[in-house]
Amino acid sequence: MRKPVVKAIIFVAILMLLANLMACSSGTPTNESKPVATSTTPPPAPVKDEIKPTQANIDATQDWQTYENAAHNLKIKYPKNWAKQEKSGIIVGFTSTGTANVNLVSEDLAKNPNIKLDEYLKLSLANIEKEFPDFKLIENTPMTMGNVKAQKIVYTASMEGINLKFMQVLAIINQKAYVLTYTALTDEYGKELETANNIFGSLSI
Repeated sequence: MRKPVVKAIIFVAILMLLANLMACSSGTPTNESKPVATSTTPPPAPVKDEIKPTQANIDATQDWQTYENAAHNLKIKYPKNWAKQEKSGIIVGFTSTGTANVNLVSEDLAKNPNIKLDEYLKLSLANIEKEFPDFKLIENTPMTMGNVKAQKIVYTASMEGINLKFMQVLAIINQKAYVLTYTALTDEYGKELETANNIFGSLSI
């Protein structure tokens, strides 16, 4: 099997984030002098153990925009003040005012129809760790996406002196891997976490 798409997701997310940081606040200092391991950011509130629209999620997102993709038969909602981006390598991405983004990707697993989620996750984590020497896994939690088994991981990594924190939910549906990723500066991670959780919770496949 070729390398999982998860590593590529990180680069797409980082490029989106860096582009928005430069566009929105060219004078914003980076965290170059702060190693990831010494971050004092408190642990995030636990994400729902199920990814599907709930009444609370519907209430929170009722005024949001809806993105639909017929090719993947999916819908997902995002705040009106977040920019939608459709770039190569992702299905869709949503970006706040320079501090965070959420993107959704899929990978065709038809050539590996018997691969299990735990195998896919193991390969993904191995490649991420190989690419980012300061990678630190914070959470690795089983959950569900609708009625499908999924896995949530939270980790930190850095690129070009910028410390970043990621939350990802991975699932395999109809021989496709789907990965939702929330990316933010390590010190800004908590600011958009609730919004990211609501975006995640609005996904319907």
